[in-house]
Amino acid sequence: MKSTWIRRGLMLSVMLMAAFTWPLMAEETTKTESPEKGESGQAVSKLAPDVFKVPDGSPEELMKYAKNLEQQVTREIERLRKGLKEASSEAADKILAGNPGYEEGAFAVQLKMKAMKPQERAAFVKELKEAGKDKLARIVLSMDWQQKLRTAMMMRTKPDKKKELIDKAMDYLNEAPPEESDAMLARMVGWMAESLRDQDYTVETYQSLMDILKKSDNPKVVTVAKKLAGVVRRLTLVGNKVELEGVLLDGEKLDMSKYKGKVVLVDFWATWCGPCVGEVPNMKKNYKLYHDKGFEILGFSLDRSREPLEKFVEARKIPWSIVYGPGNQRSPSVEYYGVSSIPTMFLIGKDGKVVSTKARGKELDRLLEELLGSPEEEE
Repeated sequence: MKSTWIRRGLMLSVMLMAAFTWPLMAEETTKTESPEKGESGQAVSKLAPDVFKVPDGSPEELMKYAKNLEQQVTREIERLRKGLKEASSEAADKILAGNPGYEEGAFAVQLKMKAMKPQERAAFVKELKEAGKDKLARIVLSMDWQQKLRTAMMMRTKPDKKKELIDKAMDYLNEAPPEESDAMLARMVGWMAESLRDQDYTVETYQSLMDILKKSDNPKVVTVAKKLAGVVRRLTLVGNKVELEGVLLDGEKLDMSKYKGKVVLVDFWATWCGPCVGEVPNMKKNYKLYHDKGFEILGFSLDRSREPLEKFVEARKIPWSIVYGPGNQRSPSVEYYGVSSIPTMFLIGKDGKVVSTKARGKELDRLLEELLGSPEEEE
């Protein structure tokens, strides 16, 4: 009991120290009653200097100390949060009043929104528009839309309501040339469309989003449009041939001619992805059963560095080739096919055309038996 309460007290002390290190830009704000600030412009703790010095005493006295410590620290954290909110909002107001560039203005708008209640945002949008800051006003509107879509996804909204939200979000995106915040909203609209599992509707939605984003003169927005083009390419893969490139772990350039006439499972994955690793035993089972019948696996790693990947391949005795490159980076094929969630798996038939983009688990078992025959027949 004693050690548990002490650990909790120490954990709270770490949280408090983290709260102190966040600059509150107090040099440009007036002094408020809460929290107090020192000469450095950072919040000053009201806790006694020796508050974390654990006293000697009986178990009952130590338990009382730990409980009291937790209460003090909790109150202090809440006080600092209040001060953070007030100072952040004031700093944002001063940035916006100083005729900032777009980058500084965007930062200020997002900073102020963190300290703002949702019902206050409409007035903030009006204020920005009246000040001639239409682009900054779109950041607020876009973030509002992102929140609506996020909530709808979490609440398992019915398909017709999702489509209604998508239509309204698309109307908003069409109102003016898109900004960076609109690009993020466009991706979320696409994800919601994908959740409906209606192939034609999803492709149509993504194509409309691409057309909208291409209207922007912001290079970052245009880049997102290219990524959405990759998603459309992936969604329409079945029945078409794939174009894959990259460098294998051993440094050899990927040569797809070696896979001609074979059934190939293309696996976009990473060692840090739990579901990806969960697929490995079934993949190894099928590799053993069907490899002699013309089945190959080609992995495309999205790992952030080479070392954990090489260790994983060695420890799990992965028998198939893994693409990781050129250099210490992911293959261009990742973006070319708009792979944003993993595992993503394509199954390619002997004719080089994609049979399925959902070849996982039992579905992979079924497709391999359909394409290559039952393993028992070979025996």
